[in-house]
Amino acid sequence: MKSSSWTGGQYSLVRIGMALLAAVGISEWDRVAWLPWFWGGLGIMLALGWMQRLAAWSLAILWVWALVSKDGFEGAVLWLMPLMLMAHAMQPRAPYGSLSSWGRLDPRGSWTFHARIKIGLWLALALAYLLGPLVEGWNPLPSYEGWLPIWGWQIVVVQLLFVPMVISSRLRPWAWLTLFIAQIACLVLGTLVEPDLNPDPLGRLVMLLLHFFTLDPAWIPARRVAPGTTLFFDGECGLCHGFVRFVLAEDQTAQFRFTPIQSNAFESEIGMTEDHSHGKPSVNLDALRNTVVLRSADGIFIRSSAALRILAGLGGLWRVVAALLWMIPLPVRDLLYRGLARIRRHLFPRPQTLCPLMPEELSVRFRD
Repeated sequence: MKSSSWTGGQYSLVRIGMALLAAVGISEWDRVAWLPWFWGGLGIMLALGWMQRLAAWSLAILWVWALVSKDGFEGAVLWLMPLMLMAHAMQPRAPYGSLSSWGRLDPRGSWTFHARIKIGLWLALALAYLLGPLVEGWNPLPSYEGWLPIWGWQIVVVQLLFVPMVISSRLRPWAWLTLFIAQIACLVLGTLVEPDLNPDPLGRLVMLLLHFFTLDPAWIPARRVAPGTTLFFDGECGLCHGFVRFVLAEDQTAQFRFTPIQSNAFESEIGMTEDHSHGKPSVNLDALRNTVVLRSADGIFIRSSAALRILAGLGGLWRVVAALLWMIPLPVRDLLYRGLARIRRHLFPRPQTLCPLMPEELSVRFRD
């Protein structure tokens, strides 16, 4: 059984978060605090996706050892961390975004999120919330009787209703979102305003990580992409080739088409199109030869505006990333984009071909 809504790139975002939390969390254990090269190295291996199964199992063993010893490192919720590490170690190898996937012809690979593992993680999340109000020391949300009137029996009711709600496919996203927001509220308000709302910051982060593991990216639909939307890229730029491979790996519905800027199609299709992202009546082709250009039914978009529209069109966690980056003012985004564009040829080798080498089923989405 496989869960198809996840892509390798989205999963790699969660894997990186898990690696950071697992490594930083175990550093609080006195017995290994003096060995940062050891647990730090395991965290780096897991974050990069290099020998990640070995790194995940090793970190899981460290966490179990720390929890069993109860040497200043305890809490029922923390047992969910080694559970997630072991779940990751049982996933298929080499999702997109890991070093293990580097250099393969098909950027997508054969990686999928196994549904049985996801079901197991959902059971762990449901059990944590169900036992929380009933068993002392297990509550993933703190009991609080302070100035927040909603943080009392209402939160207990939501936790108890979580299990029956997740059985329904319609109610599951809302149950997930309600308690995810509650965890965020505990973390933020407990850090900034009321310490009683966040007595265990590490346990709070572990619960948030488990929420991300149980997320269904299909809950966050992609932004509408008009048929025939084309991404024009610099075929002589290694970074641009990498971005194209990223889009191919994460575009589950094959919405985007690709054309190198060095092609005749670029001049014929872009020359007289209005620039909607900057309000210009026409486009200076020479000025666009060092940037990414997105042409759709809505017009053309360049630099950071094009990149964020592409991310939003991929859906899932990438749409969340795009929404966060949209908050950065356009001049600042484009300034950062231009800075990277100036040094990209020094950082990435020049490709041997204008279009990335791809399997035949992906090559048909390119035009020379």
